[in-house]
Amino acid sequence: MTARHYISFLALSVLLSIALPKDLQAQAPAFGDRLRHQAVIDTVIIKGYTRTQPSLIASFLEFEKGDTFYLDRLLLSMESSRFHLFRSRLFNDVKVTLLYYRAGHAAVEVSVRERPMISASALLQLADRNVSEWWKLHQFSLRRVTAGAGILANNAFGGGEQLYAYFETGFNQAGNVQFILPYLFSDYKWGVEAKAALYRQRIFGFQYINNRLEYKESDNFALFGKEYSLALSYRPAAEYLIRTSLSLRSARAGEEVIAENPLFFGRHRELHYLKGVVAFQLNKSDHFRYPLKGSALSISLAQSGLSVLSDVNLTELRIKAGLYQKWLPDWYSRHEIKIRVSKGEEENFFLQRTFGFGRELVRGYELFVISGQHYLISNNAIKWHALGIDFLSPKALSRFFYSLPADIYLKIIADAGVVLNSNEVLADPLANKVLFGSGVGLDLVLLNNFAISIAYTVNNMLQKGIYLHLNW
Repeated sequence: MTARHYISFLALSVLLSIALPKDLQAQAPAFGDRLRHQAVIDTVIIKGYTRTQPSLIASFLEFEKGDTFYLDRLLLSMESSRFHLFRSRLFNDVKVTLLYYRAGHAAVEVSVRERPMISASALLQLADRNVSEWWKLHQFSLRRVTAGAGILANNAFGGGEQLYAYFETGFNQAGNVQFILPYLFSDYKWGVEAKAALYRQRIFGFQYINNRLEYKESDNFALFGKEYSLALSYRPAAEYLIRTSLSLRSARAGEEVIAENPLFFGRHRELHYLKGVVAFQLNKSDHFRYPLKGSALSISLAQSGLSVLSDVNLTELRIKAGLYQKWLPDWYSRHEIKIRVSKGEEENFFLQRTFGFGRELVRGYELFVISGQHYLISNNAIKWHALGIDFLSPKALSRFFYSLPADIYLKIIADAGVVLNSNEVLADPLANKVLFGSGVGLDLVLLNNFAISIAYTVNNMLQKGIYLHLNW
């Protein structure tokens, strides 16, 4: 894919998003010209909750009894309120319905289905960075999989509190306990969070060679780490979150690791440091994991090494912005920009996690890592909703789900990015070069929440391949 093709793709997306009509709301066409009439909300009915405080549910709504709206604005506020409630992670299903509109008066019903108070989960964790690397380079080796189990106590007292414990065993072992009290006071704005985590690993990435992550595999545990953290959050409105955290972290590795990569911890033999993070989030999308409509913005500033006695000094600014649009009933676009700017610890392999980890990559480069202080990544897709099925919930699940939806989306992909590395000695061959990736793919989305993606892509080195992703 060339720069000319990439720019053409973006121009087409922008043109269509402007020219094609948006759907206001499924209910809107029924009201015709009355959309610009004013309505006073006489009643707001909240139902379906058993533990959640109704005042907490009301705090997520963009309207209340006695408010006056133009009808079109009310419908949009109802949809936004549904997004806020769903994103709270307190409910499996949410419905916000206009019960009636007549003679300038309206009534709204909010119906929720709470998540279970106690839930358990079984998870498989990979030693590899992503599913594609596990598949392509290690042929789905079970040696690189560890089994984990977690238990969640959710919203036990109706204030959104969570207690989560997770344990993982196998070649890599880990455990963490996390307690979240998201709302300290009745204004539902301030919250606190505490976490403790330990891990030890036999398989882990320990150096880069020619833009590939090389793994250390040992019969004995060779990497150990701890983390203890406290966080304070402030939510001025449902879609905003400001969070600051302070964590005490440590890591050490076996002598054989340091011998093979003397820069594993940079110029240190092991790491003990404080890390402070200040983060801002604005989320107006319809879902955390698989958004189809809305927008999102996150900005975080992190400092590793807060003490004057610490040898660690790494400053990172990360920005992620997403725009998710619906053109026609079955067509969507997704545009995301990711930026990282950093200073310090350039030689520290352990602390430097840049291009190639998580979703910080250009598709078509799933098997590559690129080290550098800064990056700019643009991920883009046009999607067509090819198939949607709503299964009726079995009786055992009907308490938690109105239905069990499954959807298939076909998509066209166009990505671009660049990683900047000012250190010529440590720079990878792909650093300081503009990268392009394009292709076609299919997403299987279950419960509007979990997505399995498969894509055929080609990068600008003309390397072609089929890659798997989860929740992308």
